[in-house]
Amino acid sequence: MEIKGKRIRSLDRHVQAPVGTRLVPAVLAIERFGAELTKIGLAAAPAIGDSILPAIIGPRTRFNAEGGVRIHRDQPMETVTREIMWTWTQWRGRDRIERTEVRDYPYKRYPRTPIAPPAIELTVAESPIGERVIVASPLDYTKANAALLLHEINLLLEIFGECELLTPELAPLEATATKRLNWQVLPPGVMPWAKLQTQLNPLIKRMPKGNRPVALYRLSFLNEFEPEFTAVGRGGFGGYIIFGYPKKDVYLLESLYYGNATYVLGQDWKTLSQLTKAEILQGGLEKERLIHAAGWETRVRNWLAASPKSRSQPMRTRRGSGPRSRSPSNRQPRPTRWRR
Repeated sequence: MEIKGKRIRSLDRHVQAPVGTRLVPAVLAIERFGAELTKIGLAAAPAIGDSILPAIIGPRTRFNAEGGVRIHRDQPMETVTREIMWTWTQWRGRDRIERTEVRDYPYKRYPRTPIAPPAIELTVAESPIGERVIVASPLDYTKANAALLLHEINLLLEIFGECELLTPELAPLEATATKRLNWQVLPPGVMPWAKLQTQLNPLIKRMPKGNRPVALYRLSFLNEFEPEFTAVGRGGFGGYIIFGYPKKDVYLLESLYYGNATYVLGQDWKTLSQLTKAEILQGGLEKERLIHAAGWETRVRNWLAASPKSRSQPMRTRRGSGPRSRSPSNRQPRPTRWRR
């Protein structure tokens, strides 16, 4: 059963199979799609068994990697906070000193319910005739699986423009050993912040400009505790960074996405690197979820059980809770540009 296009709205017109049939959404002869493969995080000629959460290239891949939100516009607005960098000028005698700090800025919005990402990974497999194919997760064609099957088909259509629904006798072997390519481990050992920032700049540049200063501050703060290694997310894990402290048995998963958090994980790195995004973020594996809000630095220190070494920082670490009143020696802070 071959489907072509960018998206389908229902399965009815495209799936001609008895209810209960096991189907494998796939793309055949992937040698034709070198550019598309590299866009989602694989090599142009990937090896059999390579598996990845596809990078975001459109609405389906975005929902697959990040999930979504349901906005309740029929309910009263609520007050929430977000982190921003505040900059103001302080007078000391005749001298003017510019100050910068992280603050929690309150604003109103409609209540939201998060929708978990499907986090479907794509795997390179070999068909019975020796052809390399890309496959999504096998699913039984049932009413309960209809929404997820539709998502997997549209995921492949968005990336490749086509999708083949293979039945068990035509599907590649499901027992093929996989090698997840969701993480890139940076050179091991303690890395000075200036060097690490250079490695992370490609990720930072993808963020809205107003969100970058706070993200850089958090990453710089975590690096002060001298992680033994740092791993950067690839493909659909882009925007996630793991700081590893094996001697403390602590691994901090930091998210650059607005409204997320720092996850304290206890599993060893080898185990973590082979987990799916859903298993990490939805499987209850975290020891604690450190919300990006006032008190975040203190909670990080408590987990790492030691104060970081004194180093020059790109910005001050003091936090505030919003705009302050004007005083003779302290002008009203002005926020840097930020995006709601």
